[in-house]
Amino acid sequence: MSKGSGDPQIRVAKISAFQAVIVALITAIAGIVAGYYARNPPITGNTLRQRWLYIEEIRAEKDLSHARVRLTASVNGVEFSFPTKALWADIGKHTGSFPLPLASEYNISFRAFVLMHSDPSENALVEGENQTVDKILESEIAANQRQYTYPLTLRNTPNMYSVAADLFVVYSVH
Repeated sequence: MSKGSGDPQIRVAKISAFQAVIVALITAIAGIVAGYYARNPPITGNTLRQRWLYIEEIRAEKDLSHARVRLTASVNGVEFSFPTKALWADIGKHTGSFPLPLASEYNISFRAFVLMHSDPSENALVEGENQTVDKILESEIAANQRQYTYPLTLRNTPNMYSVAADLFVVYSVH
């Protein structure tokens, strides 16, 4: 039997199987390329990158080692609450991060709620605030990875403290 004189249905089946393999290969390559670009979009002059707010430390001007803190960060009108997995955080170093909305400028401010107590029966909730807003441009974030310090003044300090203590939120945007 010569090479070209086979059953026509077998030849058609072989061609169809070969075409199916080619289509599957093209589909797989397209899926890999699409997945890559979905995770790593090409950077153009107008593309905004996902940025994150990192809370690195809550410092106190006075000794507030007995106090607990809850922060709210406002970024372009979106509120974030820290800590995320507990009700209160100690004053000191922290690691908290929040994905920020895509923007070319970030307007960031903080408020704090401080639970002060010298003994567990005497709890006093004090609010810390500052009316200023930190403005951070996208171009500044890319140019330098720096830390920012945001001061919060505690008001209505309970009787156990003679002067108001100040808190500082140390944060960065990456």
